Amino acid sequence: MIAAFLCSLSAILSVTAGVLLTFILLPSRKPDVHGLLLRLFAGGGLGIGVTSCLYFVCLLAGLSRYSPAFDLLLCVMLGGICLVLSRRGAAKEENPPLETEKHSLFQVFLAAIFSLELLASLASFVFAFLKAPHGKWDAWLIWNMHARFLYRSGERWPEVFSAVGMDWSHWDYPLLLPLAIVRSWRYAGQESIAVPIAFAILFSLLTLGLLLGALSYLRGRTQGFLGAMILLGSPFFIVM
Repeated sequence: MIAAFLCSLSAILSVTAGVLLTFILLPSRKPDVHGLLLRLFAGGGLGIGVTSCLYFVCLLAGLSRYSPAFDLLLCVMLGGICLVLSRRGAAKEENPPLETEKHSLFQVFLAAIFSLELLASLASFVFAFLKAPHGKWDAWLIWNMHARFLYRSGERWPEVFSAVGMDWSHWDYPLLLPLAIVRSWRYAGQESIAVPIAFAILFSLLTLGLLLGALSYLRGRTQGFLGAMILLGSPFFIVM
C-alpha cells in the first residue's frame, strides 16, 4: 500500500508541475471549464516530460538516487510564479466567472455513449494486461528493459549506452517513458510491473482527455465527445 501511494504521489507531482506550467506559459483571463480540462490533460503530459528531464539532469549531475524533494521544489517554484502572475493579472482586470455550456439532450446522449465506450476500452485494457502483463514486443524489449537497466545500474547508468551487443534494444530512443517509470520506482523504492501498466493507462487517458478537452474548448462539447468517441472506436488505440 505504501509503495502504491508513493507511485501515485510521483504521478500527482508530475501532473501538478505540468498544469502549473500551462498557467505560466498560456495565461488566460477568461477561464472556463473546457479550458481547465484542457490544461489538466495537456499539463499531465507536459509534467511527465518535465519531471523526466529533471531526472535526467540529476543523473548527469551524479544524483542517481532521485529524491521527491526535487519534484516538490519544482512544484513550489512553479506555484510561486503562478501566484505572482495571477496577482498581477488580478490587479489589471478581474477574472469573469467560469463560463458553462448548457447541456442539450443530444450531448447527454453522446456522454452516455462515450461512457460506455470508455468502460469497454478499460475492460479491453484489463484483458490485455491479464494476457500479457509485461506488454508486447516493444514494451518489454525496449521501454521496460531500458527502465530496468537504468534503475539497476545506479551510478554506472551511462555504460548501458555503450554496451556491446545492445544496439538491438534501440538505446537511441527517447528516455521520457523509461525515466518516468524509473522515477516512480525510485519513489516506491522497488521495481513493480504495475508502474509501466499504470503509465500505459495514464498516457491513454491523457491522450483521450487532450482530444476531448481541445475539441470541446475550440469547437464545443458535442465535437469533443464525437472526436473522443472516434478515437476510442479505433481497434488499435488501446492495443498500441
